Amino acid sequence: ERLLAAAAAPLPQLDASASVYTVSEVLTWSRCPRRALFEHVLGEDQPWSPARGAPGRELPADVFGVFVHELLAGGPRSRSDALARLEQLLLPGWAPAHALDEGLERALQLVGQFRRSPLGQRAAAADEQRREPPLLVRLELAGEAQPILLRGTPDLVFREGERWTLVDYKSGDLTALEVPARLDADRTQLQLYALALEQVGVQVTEARVAYLAAEVDANVGLGAEVEAETRELLRGFVRARRELDLPPRPGAQCARCPHTAQCPEGQDAARTARRAPTPAALPVAAVAGETD
Repeated sequence: ERLLAAAAAPLPQLDASASVYTVSEVLTWSRCPRRALFEHVLGEDQPWSPARGAPGRELPADVFGVFVHELLAGGPRSRSDALARLEQLLLPGWAPAHALDEGLERALQLVGQFRRSPLGQRAAAADEQRREPPLLVRLELAGEAQPILLRGTPDLVFREGERWTLVDYKSGDLTALEVPARLDADRTQLQLYALALEQVGVQVTEARVAYLAAEVDANVGLGAEVEAETRELLRGFVRARRELDLPPRPGAQCARCPHTAQCPEGQDAARTARRAPTPAALPVAAVAGETD
């Protein structure tokens, strides 16, 4: 009877007044508004562009990253199932058998390294662990008449006592010396997730980026000042999307952008980046390997 009554009850009214954005959209915009225009407004994503490498040689970095994340989230447990899943993620014939085997071995190596690391051991022993929890939260932003809905999926959140730790995995082939420069681009993602988690009652007290290849995890600052900066970033993003004010932001990233052919400013920046010498790596001491 209760089930019949519930089925007959009117459905709850959905809030259609709020625009829905993803964490990925905000991150793309923060790096290059023009790329956000191509991918999230015009829908011109090019997942199999030449920027991802030629077929028949090696696994595309984004496919490899998805695969590693799935393994860390408790994905395929047997070797045969894992190899089958890796094949599913690729277009038919994209990678030869030896590339699949090498990719699987490398992915298992990265997963094992993380699980043996101090951060991985803390997560395994935590009182509560949430792997890839889907989030859809309502955010009120000062100066905006309407709220927004922010959607995203953090890699890992775990609780030790009353303390929540947020972890994001990066599977790119970085060295420890390259991590500090990369951290500047990656910290915003965790700060957005921390803000979203707060809306569902999870107060994150520690956030870390785990650079799997470098075997380094770096601390990301949180707190009231950081939250205010994150909300200001979201306000800027919402205004830019509403007004379609999405100009190019040329830089070294243009050399790896799949949309350079449609962006004259990106073409100039890509040529400049290819001619420039490789910058010296920042000192590894800048990496927050310890918790503040």
